[in-house]
Amino acid sequence: MDDQLNLLIELQHVDKKIHALMAERGKLPGMLDVLARKREANAEELAGARAALEEAQKKKRDRDRDLESGVQKVDKLKTRTGDIKTNKEYQALLKEIETAE
Repeated sequence: MDDQLNLLIELQHVDKKIHALMAERGKLPGMLDVLARKREANAEELAGARAALEEAQKKKRDRDRDLESGVQKVDKLKTRTGDIKTNKEYQALLKEIETAE
């Protein structure tokens, strides 16, 4: 009789574990949906961040090109100082250099 009672108690524990696992199993589809939505949101956020990075890199390249062009223009103007004959031409060249810088 004690053996049967012990077996019934053990069966009851196993049954409770089964019910707990079944309840947990029922929650899994909802949890998977939540995770899938989070993954989608993260993927969209990543795509937006990549697009923003690409745009920022493009703007930087454009600014670098503009800067290099300006530096070359200033250098070219500075090399023209040897061609100047009058003070008026020199003042005009200085003004041009100042504007370019």
